[in-house]
Amino acid sequence: MASGESDFLAQEEKVLTAVAESIGSTIGSLSAAATNAASKLMPKPATRRRAVKRAKKAVRAGAKKVKAGAKKVKIAAKKGRKEAKSALRKTAKKVRKARRSISR
Repeated sequence: MASGESDFLAQEEKVLTAVAESIGSTIGSLSAAATNAASKLMPKPATRRRAVKRAKKAVRAGAKKVKAGAKKVKIAAKKGRKEAKSALRKTAKKVRKARRSISR
């Protein structure tokens, strides 16, 4: 009976080893697929550089518009309240437009 029991345990060990190897293989393939998918979803370095360059250009353009608008508001404020309000509205409109171009 000891021989039959040891045969059963040996078979059981083989089955458990096969199951463990199968699970390990499946986990490994899932990990590889996830890594591959992550690298495919990430934009290429050249694309990222272009996006950063475009964003910086848009920010600089927006800053120029704000600076010019602030100068106009300051000059208009010296002239009178009505001109200052008009210059402020125009500047705010330009800033909103610049923001929209950045977010696109």
